[in-house]
Amino acid sequence: MAEKLKASTSTINMRSASPRVVKPGDSKFPYSKVDENTKKAFIQEIKKHAEPSKWRIMAEILKINPIQIKEIENSVTDNKENSSYSPYEHVFKAYEIADRSVKTLFVQLAKLNFIDAVLHLKPFVHEKYHKVLQNDFENISTEVTDEIGASNSQNRSQVPIIQGAVPNVLYKELEIATDSWNQLNLLGKGGFGEVYRGTWTNSVVAIKRIEVKNSHVSKQEGYKLKIELKQAFNELKSLNQCRHYNIVSIFGYSACPDQPYCIIYELMSGGTLEQKLFHNDEVFPWKERVTILLEAAHGLQFLHNFRKGSPIIHGDIKPANILLDDKGKAKIGDFGLARESSNRAGEIISRIFGTRPYLPDEFIISKILSPKVDSYSFGMVLFEVATGKRVFKDQRQPRHLKDMIKEYVAGKLKLDDVMDMTLGNSNNESKVFEILVELGMNCVKNDPCERSDMDTVFKELFTKFKKPEYVSEIDMY
Repeated sequence: MAEKLKASTSTINMRSASPRVVKPGDSKFPYSKVDENTKKAFIQEIKKHAEPSKWRIMAEILKINPIQIKEIENSVTDNKENSSYSPYEHVFKAYEIADRSVKTLFVQLAKLNFIDAVLHLKPFVHEKYHKVLQNDFENISTEVTDEIGASNSQNRSQVPIIQGAVPNVLYKELEIATDSWNQLNLLGKGGFGEVYRGTWTNSVVAIKRIEVKNSHVSKQEGYKLKIELKQAFNELKSLNQCRHYNIVSIFGYSACPDQPYCIIYELMSGGTLEQKLFHNDEVFPWKERVTILLEAAHGLQFLHNFRKGSPIIHGDIKPANILLDDKGKAKIGDFGLARESSNRAGEIISRIFGTRPYLPDEFIISKILSPKVDSYSFGMVLFEVATGKRVFKDQRQPRHLKDMIKEYVAGKLKLDDVMDMTLGNSNNESKVFEILVELGMNCVKNDPCERSDMDTVFKELFTKFKKPEYVSEIDMY
């Protein structure tokens, strides 16, 4: 009897020890079990859209072993002359060797907006995670959970908690990254914040530091600081939601007790469209101008459309907020005034924000905010790019560039009076000018219902200028 019981117990133990078969759709289904053709197609899409220099950031988001990261880094160095080499193949091979799940890979890369790539993995992931393809992260913890406040007392504000793909970094790490906030690394400063160049996780980044002093400050300074903090973490929330090739990337933030708040951005070392237009001794050719406009329009129309029924409105589109990376690629930056709207047709808000010459009347007078506010602002940018003139100049007649363009369209001014003549006035140059003016006029119509939306603007730019003589090679198409 005892032997029979022992045998029975042994059988039970063997059964309980048998591993459950993991199938596609299970949360633990490993990437290693995905078929080779799917993995090949998936990696090909990643290589097509991801910048080769950003492989380390992806590796760290996917929590690749530091030893393997070092090995990939050595391999990158060894293959720097090999144009066909891609570090991403090694990143995903390391992920596969670690026997990590498809689910984690799917969710993390969807957050980074590699939608075309993760579509290949969709059949291997439970349908409840498919919502990330519409950037619906409500149940996957990506929103800010606390409101920001600022006080003029010694009590510091509540620190927002950002969960998901953006890591909360120790302040000490950023001290090391900037060589203890060395002034040689200072890129710029504002009322309460400074931006530094830093080297973080072996990548060169921009780090915004917002100083919150615990000593007593005036009521006015306290109010300004409150606005600064709200804008900083509004930017953090917006950029955490919006991952796109033509929107500045955010890599992390630091919200440590008794330390300045910090946000880590992609470094845009190529300057801004404003600098190219107005602080540049070199000729700024049409081809480069049109390429920048295309890329900026691409990023802006994504903001307006990636959440169905809830567009994100930038609120401060102007040349200074169209940033350029080291290769000249344009990206929308400075999301401190961005707002998510629940009504595409427009909603009335409590206060005006933005830069006045770039804002339409319905916003300035009636405080009606809609995506068409961004369309209007982009129309003014189109005029500036076409003419090389500022949107407003007090010593000029007419002072407003929009009025000058209207006079040109009405035949009261000649082409030479308005076009940027540093580019010549041949048929080709004047043709580009006329197209930009026409698109701009459609963007700045007084009635927002008649104004072009950014989807239309982008498609028009793409249709009219996607020709070798007009546009540089753009990797987003």
